[in-house]
Amino acid sequence: MRAYIFKVTFAIIKSRSYSMNRIAVCCLWTWLHLLAFCVSNQLVSVKEDAINKSWRPLPSGRVSISVTSKLRWVLAPMCLAFSLFMDTFAASVVLIIATFMYNEMSLHQHWASKTLFTAVGYGAFIAGSLMILSDPT
Repeated sequence: MRAYIFKVTFAIIKSRSYSMNRIAVCCLWTWLHLLAFCVSNQLVSVKEDAINKSWRPLPSGRVSISVTSKLRWVLAPMCLAFSLFMDTFAASVVLIIATFMYNEMSLHQHWASKTLFTAVGYGAFIAGSLMILSDPT
């Protein structure tokens, strides 16, 4: 939640956008992409979450791994479709590829690649948000 608030607040301050419609779309875009990342991230750390964060849906058994896996692969095209409509397709592609490499390719396990992909992810989140907020229409 803190990461979401940080990303949206930073984009709003940086763009100086006063359009409530644009701010709402920015919030939705950021939330959708963050949801896609979080679902993917929780799929690769079920055992760790069972120890450290047992209240999460997967370790607590409230949601199955198969349903979560399906949701993970439904969210990626949803993010791309929404981004295509909002002219933020490039930022969305970068986020989806970075999420895949970070989680599914296990690049989160080494400090250097984890740092690199965290920076790429934050940059893409901010870029997408700024593209939405900076659109004059």
